[in-house]
Amino acid sequence: MYLNKSFAVLTITAITIIFTGCGAKGAYFDKFEQPADGNASIYIYRPTAFYGGGIRYNAILNDGEEERVIGLISNGSYLYTQVFANREIEIKTDTMAEGSITIDTENQKNILHEISSCDEHNDGCYYRTS
Repeated sequence: MYLNKSFAVLTITAITIIFTGCGAKGAYFDKFEQPADGNASIYIYRPTAFYGGGIRYNAILNDGEEERVIGLISNGSYLYTQVFANREIEIKTDTMAEGSITIDTENQKNILHEISSCDEHNDGCYYRTS
């Protein structure tokens, strides 16, 4: 009887620790910021998902002149950056999966970009831009 009670307490404790460690640590979305004249805003959003939810990875932006890390994106969070307008921008991640998306920016436009389902077993990350 004592062994069953100890096993139950240990199991509940282990499950609590595991699920607590998988919580999103990113910023909460508040509102779209108006980009400065000559710029466009890019929001990279990663929806909450159980599959791959504990993995965080860098979102990388290439504007043709330089490649830079926008930031580390967690499950259920987003990143924000402004870029020069009227350029072709490539966005990718530093996961084992290879994949990217190219976006044409426009003056004072907000671009919402969803990124999810990154793994090495498919064509890369799933990207959707609106």
